[in-house]
Amino acid sequence: MSPAPWQYDINPDRSRALIVDAEGFTVAYVTRTGPTDITTDLELMTAAPDMLDALQRAREVLLWNLGDDSRIDAAFDAVTAAINKATYTKEQTA
Repeated sequence: MSPAPWQYDINPDRSRALIVDAEGFTVAYVTRTGPTDITTDLELMTAAPDMLDALQRAREVLLWNLGDDSRIDAAFDAVTAAINKATYTKEQTA
């Protein structure tokens, strides 16, 4: 993954933007095709590295509590699935 933090640079009419990584390299070019402002989408996309880090930390905590409660097991599976999707890996679920 491109190094964090990610930031965006949006054009004046808020219809196009670049997302860049910590080294200034382009991660994505985003365009708006509808009537909505893309700022909310950009905020979500630039938060991706932080969210992945948080999910990986949460997974470690959940791992220590597997089998104690079905809600923990379900949360572990959901977190693992999200990490797998974000990283193209196949970590085990509960």
